[in-house]
Amino acid sequence: VYGEVTTPESIFKALNISAEDKFVDLGSGRGQLVLAASMRLAGPRPQSSTGVELIDLRHEEAKKAWEKAGPIVQSTSTVKCGDALAEDVTTTTKAFICNQTFPADLNAAFCKALAPDKAPQVGRTFPALLSRLSAGLAASSHVVSFRLFLPFPALCSLST
Repeated sequence: VYGEVTTPESIFKALNISAEDKFVDLGSGRGQLVLAASMRLAGPRPQSSTGVELIDLRHEEAKKAWEKAGPIVQSTSTVKCGDALAEDVTTTTKAFICNQTFPADLNAAFCKALAPDKAPQVGRTFPALLSRLSAGLAASSHVVSFRLFLPFPALCSLST
């Protein structure tokens, strides 16, 4: 979806990606954002970039693209097939979730999975509407999503 509504660079700018960051794309599809992070030229590349995708077919496409990438990209990125909600995010510093079409209960589950006790390095979360993503977010953004995490906004800091 992000390729049709925004660019990877818009997401990286919204997250204020730095060379010290450990980036994760939860629900990474074909791995485009993960690989783009490791190939970034317009700004710093994160220390690591990980994609987690539940759907086997999408993960296989990501794996093929990763295998075609150069050694630098391969050394700093990983694509996994699995449940993004079960991913260990304790060392993650920046995250992206393309959750525009997720049902409310799945958004709530992601909000809980990225809560400070589960993802202490992420710090406060900053759910973003697509319009905010286009305009850019504050430098303190740590989690970017296309849709607010509802119905449990109290679990997420809704600072603007």
